[in-house]
Amino acid sequence: MWRKIILNSLYFTGVQALLMPHMGGIGSVLMLHRVQNVKRTPFSPNYHLSTSPEFLDRMILRLKTNNYDFITMDEVVDRMQNPEKYKGANPFLSITLDDGYRDNLINAAPVFRRHQVPYTIYIAPGMTESNSPLWWEDLELVIAAQKQISVPLPTGRKEFDLTAISKKYAAYKFLIEKPASRNRPI
Repeated sequence: MWRKIILNSLYFTGVQALLMPHMGGIGSVLMLHRVQNVKRTPFSPNYHLSTSPEFLDRMILRLKTNNYDFITMDEVVDRMQNPEKYKGANPFLSITLDDGYRDNLINAAPVFRRHQVPYTIYIAPGMTESNSPLWWEDLELVIAAQKQISVPLPTGRKEFDLTAISKKYAAYKFLIEKPASRNRPI
C-alpha cells in the first residue's frame, strides 16, 4: 500500500518527470494477458490479469503524447545490444500478450491496429490445443461457488471454510502458492 502511495505521489506531483532523465531507463516491455471488459466482484483474484480495451486505448494515447516509441521485440533486442545507435532516442515500449487468449485477437488487436502499434502475442500451445486447463481460473470459479471445499494434499486432506470473502482469498492464495496443488484437478 505504501509503495503505491509513494509512486502515485511522485507521479501526480510531477517529480517523476524531473527524475525521468536520470532514472527512466531506455524503455520497457509491457506484458499483458487478457484484454476484456471484466466486472470486478468481491472475489476476483484473477482480475489483475485483465485490461479493458478502453484502458489499453487510453494508455497508448497517453504514451504517444509522452513521446514513447512503440517497437517490436526484435527492435528491443537491437536497442539493448546497440545502445550507442539509439543515444538520445525517445524511451521505447514493446507490448506483449501472454498465453494467446482469444480476447487478444478480438479486443486488443483492433486497438493496436487503430494506433499502428506493434505487438507480440505469445501463444501457449497447450492452451490452443485444449491440453492445458486454465487451472487458476477454474480454481477461482470453484472457490467463488462454494461455502466449503476439501482438497487432497500430500500431507492429507485440507478443509477450507469459504463462508467469507477473506476466507475465499486466503484459500485461493494457499492453493495457488502450494506447488503440490498445481496442475492437479481438485
